Amino acid sequence: MTIDAVWQCLCPKHFDSLNSMRMITGALLILAAEQAFAHALLVPFPNNVFATEFLYPVSMVLAVLGIGFLIWGIVSDQRQPSTSSSTKPDK
Repeated sequence: MTIDAVWQCLCPKHFDSLNSMRMITGALLILAAEQAFAHALLVPFPNNVFATEFLYPVSMVLAVLGIGFLIWGIVSDQRQPSTSSSTKPDK
């Protein structure tokens, strides 16, 4: 059972918000990548070599994943027109 199927069972009316969740996930991963990069630059001298060897690749992986989720959410976003009663003509 995929996360899409679980989400659709739990909230059938809000299934379209899954794309928003992808975009929010992407934004959070990009934020985490920025924080990892910033921490790599701020680690003091004795440990800076080890920190940069670990945090630079981690920040790149997080940035790629974040951009991927963000693009996936934007591309798969299909808004349906509102079917409220105010758009129906009066007779």
